[in-house]
Amino acid sequence: MSITFSQDTIDFSLNDESRLKNWITRIILDAGKRVGKISYFFCDDKYLLGVNQKFLDHDTYTDIITFDYVECGRIAGDILISVERVADNAAKFGVPLSRSCTGSLFTVFYTFWAKVTKQNRRLPKCELRRNRLLLFGIQ
Repeated sequence: MSITFSQDTIDFSLNDESRLKNWITRIILDAGKRVGKISYFFCDDKYLLGVNQKFLDHDTYTDIITFDYVECGRIAGDILISVERVADNAAKFGVPLSRSCTGSLFTVFYTFWAKVTKQNRRLPKCELRRNRLLLFGIQ
């Protein structure tokens, strides 16, 4: 099990990475899944646009790109996040950047969960935890 956070092309760091790793781990384990290697990579718009063009053949800006390596109930993947897009979303919805960023850390699990369950539905317990966090800062 390994959850890592890194950045390039920007000066960005998360507050309390250890707490976030524990939170992500709890979400996965609460879903009855196992934690694999999960890498979060924070970057700027230009870098993420290049990834979008090179690997997905899309010529648009986006906030998150995921490469999932989910296998046999083990949640794993690379998550690339544009801090600029997340900051714009935070301003748009009137929430602090830290809360918007935390929401982005969680959102990718919907994609991973759908692949594990082979369904396109959300896990209610995870949804509840995410909503409490985003609305009230409660974990």
